[in-house]
Amino acid sequence: MGKEYPKWLIGCGVGCLAVLVLAFIVGLGGFLTVRKVAGGFKEAQQAVSKVEGEFGVPEAYTPEPDGRIPADRIEAFLAVRNATSSVRGRLGARIEELEAITGDRDSSNKSGLQKFLTVMRTGAGAIPRIAEFERNRADALLTNRMGLGEYWYIYTVAYYSSLKKDPGDGPRRVHTQDGGEVRMDDHTDPADVRESRREQIGRQVNRLFRRVLLNAVNETKPAEKSPEKSPWVQAAQKEEAALEAKHDRIPWEDGLPPEIEESIRPFKDELSSSYDPVMNPLEFMEFRDHRRGW
Repeated sequence: MGKEYPKWLIGCGVGCLAVLVLAFIVGLGGFLTVRKVAGGFKEAQQAVSKVEGEFGVPEAYTPEPDGRIPADRIEAFLAVRNATSSVRGRLGARIEELEAITGDRDSSNKSGLQKFLTVMRTGAGAIPRIAEFERNRADALLTNRMGLGEYWYIYTVAYYSSLKKDPGDGPRRVHTQDGGEVRMDDHTDPADVRESRREQIGRQVNRLFRRVLLNAVNETKPAEKSPEKSPWVQAAQKEEAALEAKHDRIPWEDGLPPEIEESIRPFKDELSSSYDPVMNPLEFMEFRDHRRGW
């Protein structure tokens, strides 16, 4: 049977992937209190707050009036991806090492204590990397004059909608459930883990895009709010309705509007090479002040 972890872990301000790392450790009998590991996360939260102070909360992002993504904004997105590539690589290696250790059924080479200590050491090394990533990304967003809402918007339409990357990408043994439980075991089918993550991230980006697309429609000038709405506004309204009808729908999963597809096309190779499947869930952590809600 898998082990389940209580809801308070989710809301502690450490962030989604930090909880997943803690789940690995707790799953082998160890315990790290949030208070001891959260120091770096306070700094990460402050960094994200600075980005939000500059550009607004993610839900406030509004696409361009014609629906296109200017080339310089995609270049800025790629610059942020490049700035985080090293820390993502280091953290990804730690997570894969944790999965290899916890999935090792051969107890003949290592005692339970040795295995426990290895997991503790590896997990302790992974947790600060999560905060490092968030701080690093926040700094890169500020440098490139990009808010988190715009970053997530481009991430979603580029990777999920255009390149058809799987929102379920990520570590193999972490299973997240509605209601805030996290379960990790080596009996769960990795396909089930992937499906659960796909649904969870789908709901998160769905919620974001419902707000963003409403922003796009509401920004339309009064003269344009006539039966002769632009193709972009019509597409935004139609997609917003589809997202509202199915809350785990990936935005534009039936095909991007030409305005967005034409914007992305010249950058497809660079965008594809910048995608990081193992660290995909890390991109959707929210280090926001939990007094404002997660």
